[in-house]
Amino acid sequence: MTYARARLWLGISGVGFFVLLASVALVTRLPYRILPVTQQPWWQELLWISAVLAVYTVLSWPLDFLGGYHLPCTHARMCQMLPAFVWTCVRGAAGHCTITLLGAAALLTAGRAGGRAGAVVAAAISMSLLVALQAPLSRLVGGLHRVSPDLERVEAVLRQWQMPVPPILVLRGVDGGFSGGVTGWPGATHIVIPDHWLRHLAPEEVAVEVMRRYGAVQSGSRARGILLAMGWNLLGLWLSTYQPLANFDSVAGLVSLALAFNAWSFLGLLVLPTLSRAGVLEADGYARRRGVPQVWFDRTISSLDQMQDDEPARPGGIETIFHPIPSVSRRQQEFAAGTDHWGAWHAARMALFLSWGSMGLLARAVHCNSGRPELWVLLPAD
Repeated sequence: MTYARARLWLGISGVGFFVLLASVALVTRLPYRILPVTQQPWWQELLWISAVLAVYTVLSWPLDFLGGYHLPCTHARMCQMLPAFVWTCVRGAAGHCTITLLGAAALLTAGRAGGRAGAVVAAAISMSLLVALQAPLSRLVGGLHRVSPDLERVEAVLRQWQMPVPPILVLRGVDGGFSGGVTGWPGATHIVIPDHWLRHLAPEEVAVEVMRRYGAVQSGSRARGILLAMGWNLLGLWLSTYQPLANFDSVAGLVSLALAFNAWSFLGLLVLPTLSRAGVLEADGYARRRGVPQVWFDRTISSLDQMQDDEPARPGGIETIFHPIPSVSRRQQEFAAGTDHWGAWHAARMALFLSWGSMGLLARAVHCNSGRPELWVLLPAD
């Protein structure tokens, strides 16, 4: 089995496990059997929510071990020393659980004060903060470090292609699959690229990716991706409040709400990738219209695919269901054909990250980042 297919099956198993667990817990009323069913002092409620998140972390450990250590080592990918890997997981889980705990506390407080509308407003504020703070959170959770390398050669290529040089943030990590992305709200964005690109890619290849991401911002595709991700999560949270066990009266009610919300997140994994793939192709089209040669485009996406799962072509059915980024072969064909697209860049994976503000439990289980804390905040991007 290839590395890409092994990761896919791990993601299917992990997501399926948590969705099934959430369903069984709701059917058996498990939260009301083991958690407080009445309002408690605030500090006790935080302790109970922390205990729930600790159990979630323990249940996630086998998936983290397989996805972050066993599979990469077995398939001759990045293979850290086991103590170093364990430390990255502990640090990442601590950061993830802390942020999720703060989001849960905001939901509980706002829900009691303003009902479901108050909770939705609180979740919207939490998600807005996650977007604004995505870059520092990626360093906190993933242990990434900001570096200031010489970008003169990349900038020279962009100027040669008559492109403005956008603000670029370079982060250094260990995982070769880290691919950066775009951070910040529109008007205050940074193009994030990994430090290892500058060592392993030609300046033209890095410039292609900077241009594509700049295009995703300029075309509005990234803004559409953020708004779609937020809207999807907020709608799911609103609908989840109608689940009979969900309420803001107790920790048991809040956890029941979170379990119901995760069923909605699972539906998002099936629905949102379609517009995400269109957003990728839209960014590709922007680069084509700005004069990027086909040879550099082909070389760039092939190089980056090799750093990720190394699966340049895949069956259409598998791509449609599981992959928010089109295969290399499809992107090359669309680029050559000159077809224009309209989409929502990175919407599917942004929805996973923003679900932290609603006690989402699937963001760490998907195949692209399972066991890889460097990719939990800035999930793999095209």
